[in-house]
Amino acid sequence: MNLQAIREGLANAIANVDGVRAFAWPAEQVPTGQASVVTVTPASSWVDYFRAFSKGLAEVRYDLTVWVQASDIRAAMARLDALCSSEAGAVRSIPDALMDGDRTLGGACADLIVDSVSNVRTESFGDGARALCADLSVRVYVGRS
Repeated sequence: MNLQAIREGLANAIANVDGVRAFAWPAEQVPTGQASVVTVTPASSWVDYFRAFSKGLAEVRYDLTVWVQASDIRAAMARLDALCSSEAGAVRSIPDALMDGDRTLGGACADLIVDSVSNVRTESFGDGARALCADLSVRVYVGRS
């Protein structure tokens, strides 16, 4: 199991969403001025090595934090709605990019599931910029031998 390959695979798949810049690591500073940014962060309960009997399957969990520029809160909410929608058509949402694309992330895992979206909030930055944020929970399954 290569955790770096999984993180990078998630970020690469998310980068296919129109207007989204994705990072495969937690943000030290979110770039302001970007319409939408997604960061891939290990979840608080990150790796379950023994998800199935005899080390057959590991489960790896990530939080995808979505940052939408919020100079206009209604427009930001509409953008967040679109990014978190399912079956939005084309590649306009994060769940669609992950669930309808290569669910093996280029062979880094066996499958993945986008579970939920939670923790919708606003964030303020030192330069006065604001973002509307939400966390998407993703489970990744990796076969172990």
